[in-house]
Amino acid sequence: MLANLKNIYLHQDNAPAHTASATSLELDVLGFNRIAHPPYSPDLALMDFSVFPAIKSELRGIRFEDLVELRSRVMGIIATFKSDWYRNVFAKWVTRHEKCVRCEGRYFERE
Repeated sequence: MLANLKNIYLHQDNAPAHTASATSLELDVLGFNRIAHPPYSPDLALMDFSVFPAIKSELRGIRFEDLVELRSRVMGIIATFKSDWYRNVFAKWVTRHEKCVRCEGRYFERE
């Protein structure tokens, strides 16, 4: 079992795999607290606005022989992300959520 999860909160978007009953049950069993994600708000999903684009930009144009090779390359890319990069991503995530709260969840254009 992981260290005390009482102060750890998981945020994921509303993708069907994330909202499935089996997923929710597993997260509950593991003891994760979850942050609600507003519908139709991909700009608030950390992985969607930052992590996936960074990984995809490194993989663009590369063909892999198999899934093992792809996984290895992705893990290599993730290993290059420095702690400052993660801090910056987290700060952007907080800023986006603050803006969403200020707008009371209504749609807004990027600045």
